[in-house]
Amino acid sequence: MALNDGIEWPKELGQTLWTELEYVRLLQGSLDYLQPGISIYDPQDRLLFCNQRMREMYPEVGHLFQIGMPYALIARAFYRYRHDRVKQLTEDEYVAARIAHHANPSGVDEEYLNHDGTWLLIWDRKTPNGCIIGFRLDITERKNAELKVLHVEKGAKQELEAKVEERTTELKQALESLRATQEKLVQSEKLASMGRLVAGIAHEINTPLGNAQLVASSIQSRVRAFRATGQSGLTRKALEQFLSELETGADLVYNNLMRSVELVQDFKDAAVQRGMRKLSSFLLEGQMHRIEVLLQPVLKRQSHRFTYTVTEGLAMHTDAGALEQVITNLINNSLIHAFEDISAGQMHIECRTHFQNLVLIYTDDGNGMEAAILAKIFDPFFTTKLGKGGSGLGMFVVYNLVTTTLGGSIAVDSAPGKGFKCTIEIPMTAASE
Repeated sequence: MALNDGIEWPKELGQTLWTELEYVRLLQGSLDYLQPGISIYDPQDRLLFCNQRMREMYPEVGHLFQIGMPYALIARAFYRYRHDRVKQLTEDEYVAARIAHHANPSGVDEEYLNHDGTWLLIWDRKTPNGCIIGFRLDITERKNAELKVLHVEKGAKQELEAKVEERTTELKQALESLRATQEKLVQSEKLASMGRLVAGIAHEINTPLGNAQLVASSIQSRVRAFRATGQSGLTRKALEQFLSELETGADLVYNNLMRSVELVQDFKDAAVQRGMRKLSSFLLEGQMHRIEVLLQPVLKRQSHRFTYTVTEGLAMHTDAGALEQVITNLINNSLIHAFEDISAGQMHIECRTHFQNLVLIYTDDGNGMEAAILAKIFDPFFTTKLGKGGSGLGMFVVYNLVTTTLGGSIAVDSAPGKGFKCTIEIPMTAASE
């Protein structure tokens, strides 16, 4: 059998070589039609195989992709065609870097933007026998689709940000409008409180003063009548009756005037300010005992009971007078409001510590109150006992003393038939001014 080189080969060997060559040509032709470009370099970095698609991807140097071509020559051709993109390196530096990278591929897929605007996926791997397999895939269509998606996403994001900004502006405007409305409501509530103040003062003070005036007028009339009686003759019985009536009238005048003084003092207490506080050190147990002793006559007369629990030796440094007034006002509030139709009410204070704070939990087992009343319990001059001993200032004073003078917080809880609960938390050591 004769091959193209004119050498006579044994028939069987020639047939085998012919078959192998035909197989190689078929394989080469098939690989030329693949979409990706494929190249194989031997351990000496010489080209062993390259399909047609690989040459088409690099038209400026594709003619060099011939079997046996050293990669170094191909790298130099790359530099000459692309020197404008790698001008920071000399030709030798560029070729050395390309050879080193090609001989030891990272094994990581890379995406590369070609000079003609096409995108290539680069995949290089080193085989166990030292060959380098190169794989190139045109991913321009995919990258364009990704860029389009990014553009759409960017546009959607900008649109969303614009909507968010617009909505934020609307919410800010709504918030400003709400604040303005709130300020108006606060002003309206202040005016309403002022109205209740005027009504409360007028009614509360007018009652004892009116009673005193009525009794004084009655005394004046009785004195005139007594003087007239004396001119016609005065008996011992008439004198004793006159003195008795005069003493009764004087007691009534005094009691009503004292009630007026108490009301005025209540109104003065409502103006307690932080700057008026007086700090002192004391044991809480002693202070609670003092309050119990002071209130004992009132509690005993009304058959109600006040108890407390406190840790022995618990030391405080705060305004003792303010704390005493808070507890006294809470008890008086229960006595006035909580125990209507209840003959023996129970009031209790539990004292406990929470970190550096004192927690006072005041409870009574009285009638409780509706939510609408509870919501106004700290409003100045709000009372459900107008004209019946309530000035509407007791709990208002409590709130101011706790939050301002004592520097703490206060919360209340109640429901009809469930009694009343007030939780107060204040620093055991008050901050200095």
